[in-house]
Amino acid sequence: MSALTQTPAWRRLADLYERRRHDTLVARFRDDPGRERRFRYRLDGLELDLSGQRLDAEVLHALLALARQRKLKTAIRALLTGERVNFTERRAALHAAARGTPAARVPDFHRRLRRERERTYAYAHAVRSGAVRGQTGRRFSDVVNLGIGGSEWGTRLVTHALESPTLRKGTPNGAPRVHFVSGLDPAELKRLLAVADPERTLFLVCSKSFTTAETLLNAAAARDWLTHRLGKPAFRRHFAGVSAEPGRMRAFGLAPARCFRIWPSIGGRYSLWSAMGLAAVLSCGPEAFERMLEGAQRMDRHFRNAPLVANLPVLLGLTDIWNIDFLGIASRVILPQDDRLRDLPAYLMQLEMESLGKTATRDGLQADYPTGQAVWGDLGYRARHSFLQFLHQGSGAFAADLAIVEGVGKERQAMNHRISALSRLFVGGRKNRDPHRRYPGNRPHSVLRLRRLTPRLLGMLLALYEHKVYVQSAIWDIDAFDQHAVDFDNARR
Repeated sequence: MSALTQTPAWRRLADLYERRRHDTLVARFRDDPGRERRFRYRLDGLELDLSGQRLDAEVLHALLALARQRKLKTAIRALLTGERVNFTERRAALHAAARGTPAARVPDFHRRLRRERERTYAYAHAVRSGAVRGQTGRRFSDVVNLGIGGSEWGTRLVTHALESPTLRKGTPNGAPRVHFVSGLDPAELKRLLAVADPERTLFLVCSKSFTTAETLLNAAAARDWLTHRLGKPAFRRHFAGVSAEPGRMRAFGLAPARCFRIWPSIGGRYSLWSAMGLAAVLSCGPEAFERMLEGAQRMDRHFRNAPLVANLPVLLGLTDIWNIDFLGIASRVILPQDDRLRDLPAYLMQLEMESLGKTATRDGLQADYPTGQAVWGDLGYRARHSFLQFLHQGSGAFAADLAIVEGVGKERQAMNHRISALSRLFVGGRKNRDPHRRYPGNRPHSVLRLRRLTPRLLGMLLALYEHKVYVQSAIWDIDAFDQHAVDFDNARR
């Protein structure tokens, strides 16, 4: 048996599960009038509400004891100082350093990264101001991000969350419309190119390795389309690239001044904070992107310095460990209630399932406990007309994250009222004489509230989830930063 399952805290948690397996959320709220207040945690304008989880003070105490016995504080310090926490690839995971959080073991990294960020910002300013234009002298109105996975989802999420609602009206602020193309199906790119203006379209080829088949095939097709209409010289004006392999970008023909670099120690699904976020910088502007980095740094400092009992990423990660390893919940649904966060479920799907979809521990043994969950979801109002039936009356066990952006106005108040009603139904269900109209309730869920959707709070939210994933990996003793199963095309039989 593994060292993890033999810890006193793990055995204590197993005992608590046996004693509480039939307890209900309704009973916990009834027996603890201060529960809702006691299980709410705040950091600036972000609030994490765990009162809807099947936890009590004794379970939380045992989970925190597990974190201490697994030396979680040491693991957090190792991540944020630049130690080699990516142990299968023998390198650091520098995504926090990429957004400016100091990492003592890699002091030179910040200087190099800041220089590259300044190049990125300068290029974005030039495109947005019209100083950089296309082959015929016209300003760029549209940007096409050619990338997949970590070269798409984080940037797509931030672009859609922070883009100005006036962009589609042709606002003169210089912000281009941003489009994303990722798949091998040629119809995806052809559909976009059928309505694109070649004189005003800028392409970004985003690939950490610059060998990703989907991205390079789309880039070649876009190059052929552009040069057929504007001539070969247009290629170097209308294309830029982001990669950890500058030589491969230049070999593809990209102008060196339009090749932006990331580093191998920044994992793809964690690379938003680097030059890989260029499309988002072009859309929302360098100033907004910088505020987002500052929000993520705020969460980094909290993660490192806050005591475990008040540490938001730690509490969220421990809650998921309780759900997965003791309650046996292998599925978690993400339900954002704001259209600007519509890409959050897909972003978390990749972040969590690529990071935690492992069963081999650091010493190469097979974990004898469950790791990871199936993560999925959609906007709350779409869920109501698609899979909410399953959540209320289906037989499957699941947990849920409800993401709310607070604000003013009748529409926002109506949305928040609806999510509060959903939370109450997840807790207490619905009683009815007719069994077909009855909801069982007792569905564990967390509620994340943002006071407003600002760049800073968005950065805090995304860093919260990154660190929550690391908490789970550190306790399970798996590597959150490799992804060896992704390259299955080249896997040996």
